[in-house]
Amino acid sequence: MSFLEKKILFLNESSSSLVGFSQVLLDEGYTLLEPNSYEEAAKWIRRNEIQLMIYAESDNKNTLEICRQISAQYPRLPVIYIVASDSDIEEEVVENAHRRIVRPLSQKQKLLTVIGDLLEIGRWMNVSTPLPSDYVFQDLNLTAVVDTVLNYFDQKIKVDNIIWLLPDEMQRLAEVKGNWKRVEAVQRFGNPANLRSLRPTKETHIIQHLAKMNLPQGFTTTTSSQVGGEQNNCLVVPCLSPDKTIIGYLYFHRVLSQSLSLVVQQIEETLLFMGRHLHFSTEYYKAIESSHNDDLTGLYNQKYLEKVLDAEISAAAANQSKFSVLFIDVDHFKKVNDSFGHWVGSEILKQMGEMLYKGIRARDYAFRYGGDEFVIVLPDTDKDQSLLVAERLRRGIESQSFSVEGNEFQITISIGIAEYPTNAKSKKELIQMADEAMYLGKNKSRNIVYVAS
Repeated sequence: MSFLEKKILFLNESSSSLVGFSQVLLDEGYTLLEPNSYEEAAKWIRRNEIQLMIYAESDNKNTLEICRQISAQYPRLPVIYIVASDSDIEEEVVENAHRRIVRPLSQKQKLLTVIGDLLEIGRWMNVSTPLPSDYVFQDLNLTAVVDTVLNYFDQKIKVDNIIWLLPDEMQRLAEVKGNWKRVEAVQRFGNPANLRSLRPTKETHIIQHLAKMNLPQGFTTTTSSQVGGEQNNCLVVPCLSPDKTIIGYLYFHRVLSQSLSLVVQQIEETLLFMGRHLHFSTEYYKAIESSHNDDLTGLYNQKYLEKVLDAEISAAAANQSKFSVLFIDVDHFKKVNDSFGHWVGSEILKQMGEMLYKGIRARDYAFRYGGDEFVIVLPDTDKDQSLLVAERLRRGIESQSFSVEGNEFQITISIGIAEYPTNAKSKKELIQMADEAMYLGKNKSRNIVYVAS
């Protein structure tokens, strides 16, 4: 199905909660499919025709039962529950990233925004996959599923600690080298699904131990030593999806057992069962993460910028460090759109986004802020260092020839720089200061880097 069709499973039954709202959805280009039974709804879902369900509370118990059955059988399907303030349904619905409760006709535009966000999540998820019959986890949230796994093995195995790492996180830890302050800040304030530890630990300790072990390629890696007369074993076990793709790693630190092979067998057999559930949740996690990306450029979007700034401000405050924000605007971009059309402008923005992404470090963040504006966040980087980065990016764009449909375009950018906490102590002020610095530069000459003062 083309995502542009924007089909919604609509459980309404002429509810007063949605008086006039169905017409709003139709006017916005949505197609509303209203099933007469669970079987009909499930058929549409299996055909991948649906990425979102909206349930509007009514007196019709059949509609509510259809909603319950679909939610239970297809837990990846995003759902919006439109209910009254005194509704009993709130007690049975657990709100999360893809299950939302909203009030009828309150802030209509906000509701449309929620619909757009959940459709984006549904776009990236295989919502038609039904719930496995032996599903034992109570939450799709990856952190909750991982915590269940860690606690399960803690009860079965005598071990000092167990740590979960996503593949990208395992790779990142292999590359951080000696930058311990930054690494610990990421663990403390970053995305907790990347790295979960059964017991409190420092990433420095994880890195030091993992450095002694080869990254497993689909099989368990072990190291052994004697500690106080007992055999001390460390394991890195890859968690595999049903198609044998590595979806994460479990690091068992100091497994105390006289029979390591028996422990490894127990872990691997258990993970054969748990693998499908971890895979289920990592797909959901990736869908949420994908909703943070800009469709055109592939960079992060403005929605994710707020989360990153919150994390970086907390990290900088904890470590008494600085970080910088670059606010980037394309010079005279309106002329390109007006003269050659928005499609050509979009192609140039795609190429520019790729150049910006390649021009920064792996631990930096690049965002498309909107239109022809971009933002870059540089952790652990003061204004002087950021000025060097910004000048390199500016010169790179200036010297690049952007080719679209046989036409060559020379583009320049203006960049404003603001530093935390020197120029601002909140995320709103930080963006505002960088934005104002960029416009001060534009007022001088364009194709310039200007630092906030």
